[in-house]
Amino acid sequence: EKNAYAQILSALKNQKTEIHFKNFKDYKKLSSIYKTLLDDNPDIFWVKTAASGCKYNGKKVFDTYMRFTYSMSKDKMKSTQKQLQKKANALLKGLPKSSEYAKVKYIYEQVVDNVSYDYVTTSKKENQLITSAMLKGKSVCAGYTKMYTYLLQKAGISCMMLSGKADKQSHAWDIV
Repeated sequence: EKNAYAQILSALKNQKTEIHFKNFKDYKKLSSIYKTLLDDNPDIFWVKTAASGCKYNGKKVFDTYMRFTYSMSKDKMKSTQKQLQKKANALLKGLPKSSEYAKVKYIYEQVVDNVSYDYVTTSKKENQLITSAMLKGKSVCAGYTKMYTYLLQKAGISCMMLSGKADKQSHAWDIV
């Protein structure tokens, strides 16, 4: 699973459209690995679709693969990454040097002071991304959590992004 994770991450960073896994036959598990990878890397925002599959030779799997499409070119992706880094640096400029709690609270305040909840376009995929929160200042819970995770990671603070149900609706949050 660690090798598959690393292979998927490399493919996404290089915008490969297809990858094959030599020694990983459980293609259904790839979806879970992919979701974990996105939770660990909130700054991956350029993937449009990801699908996994396999080829059988009788009853035996002989090829497991993933295919990706992207929402932007590699140049646009790199340009947007630079914008995210610039914004993160500006938001973290006043990061306290005292306790970890003070840092966590400061970053939390930066997120809630700089992002408003988008009640209008909540069904759009773009509001599920870090770019909606950090660059547009308007997002839903997924954008908030990705921004918070990203800034915490930049500050060297361990955290974990989670998703699940709250009041029977999909929701995302962070554990710090």
